[in-house]
Amino acid sequence: PGGSLQGYRNAGFDTAMAVENDKDAVRTLKENNKGIKVYDGCIKEFIRDYPTLSRALGPITHIQFSSPCQDFSDANRAVANSAVVAGPREKADLSLLLIDLIRLTSCETAVFENVVGIWRKKNVHYLLNIGKEVMKLGYQFKCTVLYACDYGDPQRRPRFFMFIAKNNIPIPLFPPASHGHDCSLEPYVTVKDAFSKIESNETPINKTTKLRPGQHGHIRLDGNDVAPTLRCSGCTPFHYSEERLISVREAAMLQSFPVDYVFHGSMTSQYRQVGNAVPIELSTSVAQSFRQVLQFQYA
Repeated sequence: PGGSLQGYRNAGFDTAMAVENDKDAVRTLKENNKGIKVYDGCIKEFIRDYPTLSRALGPITHIQFSSPCQDFSDANRAVANSAVVAGPREKADLSLLLIDLIRLTSCETAVFENVVGIWRKKNVHYLLNIGKEVMKLGYQFKCTVLYACDYGDPQRRPRFFMFIAKNNIPIPLFPPASHGHDCSLEPYVTVKDAFSKIESNETPINKTTKLRPGQHGHIRLDGNDVAPTLRCSGCTPFHYSEERLISVREAAMLQSFPVDYVFHGSMTSQYRQVGNAVPIELSTSVAQSFRQVLQFQYA
């Protein structure tokens, strides 16, 4: 948790309130963002309580909406092979609550972020429904896939984005890549670059002798390349040069979290929180695109 919040802070936004349903993630958000209001509950409860909360929050200019991605993810093979398919996909349906938030807040702009799997044929009806509803409310939208490594995160991690803006506001441009192989861009940030920010005595982890790269989906990182997408559970990658899985701190470096960012909960919970986060440099670039438009709007 906190990747989006950190990115918007980097871009100069003030967060009115963060909504988080995971108890450990709530503690993590509060620990690292002193003074930020955190709603401890699900988005449905927040929508229910918003009429009361709005008096203290004041006008909401922008919404960053990242709904649970497991039902849309290619990594979530269990969904396709279980009885869940026959029942309601509750996590996926949470994506549609963005419409309620926009209607309640009358925000100027919004972002819907998720895994690229939401753009696949079997899931695209969620996007079509969101698009039709935001247009009914007087908004425009456009969609794209952005890669975190193109914006300075040491991880490939493609993410789906829907940019939303009121019809009387220019819809923000998709942020141009800042990193890449082109000589006009900064070079990609590698795994070794990211891990170099941590002192060696800050990354203790139990050595593993039972697992080896390639077993149960565990891969070895390439220190001279960007990392593949971190998962929120299982399949923690191996260090590029040591016979161990990467630590939570090292995983956090691949999401561009500050070195001193604190995660709460069990080790499993901490890995999950890191894997669920939006990469910070990518989030910062998206937030900057919206700030440019909103600054002009309120100048």
